[in-house]
Amino acid sequence: MKSSGFSHDFKKNKTNEWYTPTYVFDSLGIKFDMDVASPGKDIVPWIPAKKHLTIRDDGLHSQWQGTVWCNPPYGRETSNWLEKMYEHNDGIALVFARIDTSWFYDYCRPANALLFLKGRVKFIRHDQASAYVQDGKVKNNGSGAGSMLVAYGERCERALFGASSRLGPVFRYVS
Repeated sequence: MKSSGFSHDFKKNKTNEWYTPTYVFDSLGIKFDMDVASPGKDIVPWIPAKKHLTIRDDGLHSQWQGTVWCNPPYGRETSNWLEKMYEHNDGIALVFARIDTSWFYDYCRPANALLFLKGRVKFIRHDQASAYVQDGKVKNNGSGAGSMLVAYGERCERALFGASSRLGPVFRYVS
């Protein structure tokens, strides 16, 4: 069976709908105005955002306002989401730490700060979200690669530095 989309783990997946675990948001300690890539048809209740754009809203082609959270669908569209985040210049994106890609050099290197997450994120599969809300546990959903948070804007940069003791090292690019 061929996998569709770019999966977060080594198993064969038919979806790219994976939810960010709560500890990331708890560590960042920031409230967002928008979640621009809320997965699926439902709003993920633990993402601290005033407004959630789901797949029906087409967050990539919608207007973004304020400070945004973006855990985009991974794969071929990552560069498009990061380009929009770079242009918007106010938010935090969660993406694979693919420092060998052109989108890293085009859109991540000029960001305010990068936080390389310790270990691999255990994303929540869309069909496990209700169980996760009840017990806060994730089962066997470790991503297939390391991840990073990319901050645009001073407020988001401060959030990354504030979260670094729990989540991982933060870097700023200096030319």
